This record gives sequence, structure tokens and C-alpha cells, in this order.
Amino acid sequence: MQLDLKLPSDSSQVNTRIARAKGVKANKEFQPTWEQVWNTGYTKPTGTVQKGIFQMKLTEPDKKRLLTVKEAVASGELDSGVTDRKKFNKSHALRLYVTLVEQRKEAIIAEMIANIPENYHSVQTVEMLDWLIELLRQTDINALDTETTGLHLEKDKVVGMSITVPNADQHFYIPFLHENENVGDQLDKQYVMRRLQKELGDRKDLITVMFNAKFDLHQLVKEGLAFNGPVYDALVGMKLLNENEPSYQLKKLANKWGKYFGYTDNSLTFEELFSKDPRDFYVNADYRLCYYYACKDTHLTWLLWAFIREQLEKHEGLKHSFYNLEVPTTQVAFTMEQNGMPIDLPFAEAYKQELETEIAELDSKIKDFFGDINWASPQQVAVRLYDELGMETLSDKRSTDAHTLKALSKTVPELKLVLDYREKTKLLGSFISPIPQLVWDDGRIHGSFNQDGTKTGRFASDKPNLQNIPYPARPMFAAPDGKIIVSADFS
Repeated sequence: MQLDLKLPSDSSQVNTRIARAKGVKANKEFQPTWEQVWNTGYTKPTGTVQKGIFQMKLTEPDKKRLLTVKEAVASGELDSGVTDRKKFNKSHALRLYVTLVEQRKEAIIAEMIANIPENYHSVQTVEMLDWLIELLRQTDINALDTETTGLHLEKDKVVGMSITVPNADQHFYIPFLHENENVGDQLDKQYVMRRLQKELGDRKDLITVMFNAKFDLHQLVKEGLAFNGPVYDALVGMKLLNENEPSYQLKKLANKWGKYFGYTDNSLTFEELFSKDPRDFYVNADYRLCYYYACKDTHLTWLLWAFIREQLEKHEGLKHSFYNLEVPTTQVAFTMEQNGMPIDLPFAEAYKQELETEIAELDSKIKDFFGDINWASPQQVAVRLYDELGMETLSDKRSTDAHTLKALSKTVPELKLVLDYREKTKLLGSFISPIPQLVWDDGRIHGSFNQDGTKTGRFASDKPNLQNIPYPARPMFAAPDGKIIVSADFS
């Protein structure tokens, strides 16, 4: 048998292929050192430059996490998770941090429980509550937080609350609805609330510091505790000082800024310590960990607030904004949310059905003219308008937004049907359909008003957006007898 093999006539092609094959092999065999992976970076045989992980732009929390992973991998505590070190990058290392935390979790929890500070207390007797109240009588400021069954302002309940008395440097957690095996006796919630209302809520000279204050205010007012004294929200203060924080979680703020107020620990968040399920806190966890965590919450709230207060004192404008604008606004926003707005549910249902009928009719007319395309897909719409129908673009971007379609509708009037369809489907999907599902048992909708909802300092509203109610939906909001609804706009 004779084989007729034809080789490329151009030897340069052969050389190129050989060189390429050698390069692929060299790159495959090349392994950077751990020093190169973490610190100095390296150049691959292909010529690609790879920065070291610590040469990259990193946030302070990520630097700490990555250093922890580096040390754990180097000591053998943590497997690197790769056989090819070229695949060990920043993202992989940060994923390993999560694995490491989980590995260390039991040891961390055991250490926390074994080293609960002497000034962290679980209030489970009348005598302990008496002591807390006596300390409150001797102070003009305290920090407070709640632990709840969940985040729904109407349906979820307070399972416990923590209070810090700064001038005594004492921190307390009062459990109410815990089911943990080792929780022991718990005081009656209503008894505690009655006493705290008198000694804490009714005092107009007592400042209460909270973190994300409106949530706690909503939860506590259901339990019979309302505040007549000033409420300072450390979260609002932090956003006023720095609108560009990567995270506004209390623990992450404390970890980042703690070095400036003497806090050098590395706190774990609720999800890292327990889970996303609140029941793991008040049912499944060791109760000692629960009261330690809760006491630490108000302790950190106080420390962070003291730091914020110090910064505000250095900036007269920010100081004025916080105390004279933000503090009273927190109370106003809370009151607005508590009051809610009455909803005409029969109108909402009738209008929903009317919209659904109109949308179906528009959809049919649009398909008759344009065919069956997805009008939510800019690519499909651009192909139909500019390629198949030959319409002239208003710019080089082949835009399909509302402004463009409105201009093009002068040439193709049927595009007005599309604009109408988009408007009605947005109204139905974003407003008319969801709103009845958000109504509380009192027949009102209690949206959220966020005084620091934007980086520019403007109010924002959600669940739903009550600052921007579409005109056709406004009849859903019916004023109670003897009241009127006023619509106002800054413009």
C-alpha cells in the first residue's frame, strides 16, 4: 500500500504551525509560583501579562479576605481548589473565603460563646430588667435594635430586642419568642413593653440610636412601644457622610471603619453566622450565640454612631443637615409609612380587567401589521423596522426607545399602537396587578419612603413607588371620609 502525502510547499507555514504548537505546549506546562500568583504577577509563554492578586484594585474588606485565604492555603488549612495555578485568580480566592468561613464556623462559634464579654447580658428575670431600667434612668442616650421572625412590617414579629447603655458600657438582650433548646425562661413581651414605654419611649429627653431605624420603629410600635424622644439613625448618618460605600451592612461598616474607633474585630454578618432563614437564629442556634450576637449589634451601632457623630462635628453643613433635616425626616417618613394610603380594591380589579382587554386588542392589531415579534427585544424590533420595513434611522444607533418610535410614528402611524401597548403593559405589570397584593389587613398600602434612597440625597419610594403614581391609576387611591388627597410636584 502506498500513501501519497502532500506537505505544504511553503516551509514558513510549517514553521508557524510548529511554533504555535510549541507555544501551546509551553503555556500548558508553565506554572507560576504562589509568589507570582499573589504578589508580583507573571508573563505567560504566550506573552499575556497576568497581574498578581494583590496588585489588583481591591476594597479593604476584600484585601482582608484574600489575605486570610492566602495564609490558609499556605498553611494547608485550606485546599487551593486547583491543580493549575494559572486558574487561581481573585474570584476563585474570594469563593474560597466563603468555604473557609464555613470550615471555621464551628470553631468561631465555640470561641464566641466561650468569650462572651462580661458586659453582655441576657435579660430573663425581673431583677435583670430592673437593673437595665435603672441604667436607662441614668442616661440621656441609648442604642436599640430588634430581632424579628422576618422582614415583613405587618406580618413578622419581634422575637427579642437589644439595648446598649453607653455611659455604663453595658449591653442587654431581652428574648421573647425564642424556641432554642437552651434559652430558659423568657419575660412576657407585653410586660416588658409596658415598662420600657414608661422608662424609654415616653422620655422626651432620651435619645435612641438605631441602625435602619424605620424598620425597628415599625416592628416596635406593633408591640406597644413608641418613641417620644429623638431617634438617630446611624445608617442615615453614614449615607450622609459617604454616599459611595460598597455596602451599608452594619457589620461590614464596622469592619471597614472600626480601626478609627478602636474596633479591631472582624464581625460576621447574620447570614454568615446563622443563615438567610431567621428561624436559624431564634429556633435552631445555641441561644448563647444569639444573645451575644444581639448585644454586639447595639454595641456596634453605638460605636459606629459615636464615630459618625465625631465626623459630623467637623463639618458644619453636614451636622446641620443631619440633626435639623434628617432626624425629623426619619420620623415623618415613618409616620407616612405607618399611615399608609387607602386603596379602592374594586376599582383596581375592574381597571385590571379593562387593561387586559385593551392590551389583548392592541397586541392583535400590532401582529396584523408588524407580524409576531417580541417588542421587548431591541434587536428584533430594529431588524423589523430598519431592515425589513426599510425605515430611516434617526441616529447611527438603530434605536427602538419610546422617543424614537414616537418620531417614526409620523411615517408609520401603526407605531402609536406599539407605544400604547408598551405603556399599558408597564402600567399593568408594574402597578395595577402588584398593588392589591401589597395591601395590608387595614385595607391600606404601606409603601416605603427612603429619605436617602438616591446618591444625590433625593427621596425614593418603593413597594410600590408612591412618588410616581401613573395618572390612570390614581383613582385607586381613595381618600377616607372627611379627607382629601393633594398631589404636589416640585416643578
